[in-house]
Amino acid sequence: MLVLFDFGEVLGLPQTLEDRRSLAAGCGLDLETFDQRYWAHRHAYDSGDLTDAAYWSAIADRTLETPVVTGLARLDTDSWLHLSDPVIAIHADLVARGIPTALFSNAPGVIADAIDALPPFAPMRGRYFSARLRLAKPDPAAFAAVLTNLAHRPQDVVFVDDRPVNVAGAEAAGLRGVLFTGPEHLRADLARVLDS
Repeated sequence: MLVLFDFGEVLGLPQTLEDRRSLAAGCGLDLETFDQRYWAHRHAYDSGDLTDAAYWSAIADRTLETPVVTGLARLDTDSWLHLSDPVIAIHADLVARGIPTALFSNAPGVIADAIDALPPFAPMRGRYFSARLRLAKPDPAAFAAVLTNLAHRPQDVVFVDDRPVNVAGAEAAGLRGVLFTGPEHLRADLARVLDS
């Protein structure tokens, strides 16, 4: 059995209010408008259909100069790199027990590169990102692509994600889904599924 983790808001913590305010200010927007536009265009950005410049310009609703785009992309990347120590510890315990792990995240290329370099994830069998696959969760085809690369049968993979729609996509592809509701429940949820 292999445990396939989502990154954002599972292995990593949510963006802070301070992070979001800094990004909104960089786009010249109030926080509410920024949040709406950030997520409205995010799927296309995560899927590799929008470049950094196209994404941030769409949010700002004007063409942004390269140094501004670079700064926003850096701020955005940093905002997602706060790790959840309790979940990182759960992952480390799985590795110590000889249970293979991997990661599948919807993320643009710039964030994928940063996550890829994080030391806690070095033991993983693979780290997969929507921008590289050109497929994003919850599309079952995205999970099929990851499984093909991992050379695992769907029924032998447990997928952990905080979004019900992504868990449903994984289950539609034949994986065993675990909805992440917090680190305090994850150990028990994984034990239940891994022992079944």
